[in-house]
Amino acid sequence: MWHCKVKLDTWANEKRFSLETTDRRIAASKLQIRLKDLESEAAGILPPLSLREAAKRPLSSFFEAFLRDMHARQKSPNTVKLYGCLLRCLSHSCQWVQLRDVTVSSFCEWRNESDLSPKSLNNYLNVWSRLFRWLKRQRLTLENPFEYVDAADTRQNSREYRRALTTEEVLRLLAAAPPPRSLIYRLALETGLRRHELRNLRWGDFLLGAGAKGAPEAERSEVAPFKASGGGPCVRVPASISKNRKTVLQPLGADVVAELITFRPRDVSPFDLAFVGLVPKCPTFRKDLAKAGIPFVDDLGRRADLHALRKTHGTALVLSGAEPRVVMESMRHSELKLTMKTYMDARQLCGPVTAAVERLPWHTVDVTQTKAHA
Repeated sequence: MWHCKVKLDTWANEKRFSLETTDRRIAASKLQIRLKDLESEAAGILPPLSLREAAKRPLSSFFEAFLRDMHARQKSPNTVKLYGCLLRCLSHSCQWVQLRDVTVSSFCEWRNESDLSPKSLNNYLNVWSRLFRWLKRQRLTLENPFEYVDAADTRQNSREYRRALTTEEVLRLLAAAPPPRSLIYRLALETGLRRHELRNLRWGDFLLGAGAKGAPEAERSEVAPFKASGGGPCVRVPASISKNRKTVLQPLGADVVAELITFRPRDVSPFDLAFVGLVPKCPTFRKDLAKAGIPFVDDLGRRADLHALRKTHGTALVLSGAEPRVVMESMRHSELKLTMKTYMDARQLCGPVTAAVERLPWHTVDVTQTKAHA
């Protein structure tokens, strides 16, 4: 097999290339073609070979490599799945087959005709911009066509998508839901756990206290976790299932602990999933809401789905007088803005706001006496 060594004036070191042939005359012809291409690339007449070869590959091959890299960088499975869905859907809608087919004009034309919400449109834009940034780092494209595309304005039609349940609705839901769904609802309300986290909890993640009645002996010997959580019962949310990839301990109330001990099977392994096939999907949750007399969609068009229990958790903490930083830590958010804006039900704060206005200092002052004194 013939090889060649090439050193151009603009290169710091020589490079070795395989000519992929054993025939000397064919190798000489290939060498001339390779030298011409390399000189054209150095002069800026031709794009690099890696870019020319990438332009011939189908987009789907880049999707697979990009998603594998996202998985290797410890992105959550749900995020990787969402990225793949958005990439495939837009390439199909815009009829993009190769890299050269992806243009800003075709994207903007699709966006103008789309009836999706501004937030969904921005999700498509962000994923495709992330893909092309990855391609640039891989030296597979020269530019990111989405770099200068303006995002859709999400403020004009912004409204709350979910609402928080009131205290009365929570009590009716827990009374109407059959076990063990009532236990799962109570656990979500008191900890703010997400559906994915509830489904992947194992019995070993429940640390019900060193002195909890009914707790196994192995669990009673664990002391350090309870000291970290303030000494009380808690549930450990491992980094492997947590959205923020951090292991945390969420405290549990006495009612939840009692129900968990009653529900836990005998001789269960700590590695067994706690709620296999028991975390309800949306249709089942809607049936429980209807049984409790709770509307799934309120008069403002806000939904009360299973994730609304997480919003209920945050709103209830605020109404109970918890400090904003405490609420943020319980919700496991990295920004206080997300906690206070997205996971607070503003309608339930009307009462506390009215009470605060009534406590303004000038409301306690007799204005007539002040005028007479003046």
